[in-house]
Amino acid sequence: MEGTDGFTEQLEEAILSYRNHLEGNELPKLKDASRSYYASFQAFYNVMLRKSLVHEDPYKHDMKISEVEAPESGPIIESEKADRMSQRLSMFDSQLDFLNHYYQFSADFLTMPRIKRIKELITYIHWESLAESSSNMTTRIIAELLGRMRQGSDPISSGVINDSVLQMAKATKQILTALKKTTIYQRERYKLELRRNLLATMELQTEAIRERREEVIKAIKRKFPQVLGDTPYFPELVEEILDEDAAYDFEKRRKELIDRLQIRREKQHNKAQQSFKPHLLDGCRILSAASTPVEQAVRKLNHNAMILAEQPVTMGERFKRWVRSLVMKEDEKRIYEIELFDQNTGTSRTVKLDFDLFVEETQKLARMLAVMGNKMGPTYKRLEGFSEEKVFEFLSSKIDEIIKLNNKLPALDTYFKSEAPRLQRQMIRGIKLEITAIKNSVVKANQKRHEYVSQKEEIEQLKNLGVQPDLE
Repeated sequence: MEGTDGFTEQLEEAILSYRNHLEGNELPKLKDASRSYYASFQAFYNVMLRKSLVHEDPYKHDMKISEVEAPESGPIIESEKADRMSQRLSMFDSQLDFLNHYYQFSADFLTMPRIKRIKELITYIHWESLAESSSNMTTRIIAELLGRMRQGSDPISSGVINDSVLQMAKATKQILTALKKTTIYQRERYKLELRRNLLATMELQTEAIRERREEVIKAIKRKFPQVLGDTPYFPELVEEILDEDAAYDFEKRRKELIDRLQIRREKQHNKAQQSFKPHLLDGCRILSAASTPVEQAVRKLNHNAMILAEQPVTMGERFKRWVRSLVMKEDEKRIYEIELFDQNTGTSRTVKLDFDLFVEETQKLARMLAVMGNKMGPTYKRLEGFSEEKVFEFLSSKIDEIIKLNNKLPALDTYFKSEAPRLQRQMIRGIKLEITAIKNSVVKANQKRHEYVSQKEEIEQLKNLGVQPDLE
């Protein structure tokens, strides 16, 4: 084929340079956008659950996921809407979790089939056009459910929903842009592999390709599995190779290909002057997803306390309570002795917990978490106006509060289960799922906080070495 010598090496160098650009610039953006999408969906999903628009899927934790896959999107009959939508959104949540925790956001891992899977998942719901007239069944039903919710009088929940939808629409565009750039790399890498491992061994002549193109393509297809094994065969990419190597305007096509792989370097701002506050604000929004499980845990514990209070007491215990009420001149407080486990020392200690005060403070924390996740709300707006240091202190304090809370919740769960009489034990409601959900929110918010700290430390180290930091 004409002019092949030298072009393959030039192409390989351009592909390698493009790959390095992806790894250093585009794929980190893809990872951040994917996490942002997931955090926004969790906030959205938690409101849907709290408002009973959908319900928890009891089989959610039995589902085994080995690869990203969009949930079912076929028609739903009216009588099955609630159950089917609950299953679809539960599966969608699990798939996003798998994508963000088990997928590698690297140029080599994100093959063309995987890119296609991610696209199908991210565009499963059309957040940018969420309307009851949508041609997408799942999108249309979600719009109907939200329309029903907005008729109520809960501006906080409506604000969280509206902000989450806006953020997911924005993240969708960012993800698709990054995937499009990754697709360019995968297509050209695939074509390069074909050139080196298959076409180079066939000694194809330019005239033969031009005059007997169909025969050449059939020959390539026959030999393909012998050389490349289970590698998928993409006929349109084989056509592109033949055009770039034997078309009458092959030189123009090759130039366009190399140009497409060139990195357009834009002027970058100095890292020393760049604000990393968005990482902290993302951390605040991610942490706000804990509001629903915190609220649900308190509600269940209150229920358990009422069950415990209803158990029969002896005459002696009644007399003691009466004396205490006379001395304290107030209603008896609910004081429980619980065992707290200290993870730092690996030991347990018994403490007396004022349950009523605990409930009051935890409900207040749940309300704060809910409002700070609403990007359009006044609390989030105030955070945006804070300095990086103040936002860092705020996020750290809330993370610490939730960690302390999540240390008490298992102790209370154990206390109620052990103190309840045997006949009433089946009425006690467990909170293990809520504890896990709260822990996951803390872990994800902590990741953002650690990213902020590591970037700030990197800047300081470069300054100490006398190096002017930049984004290159």
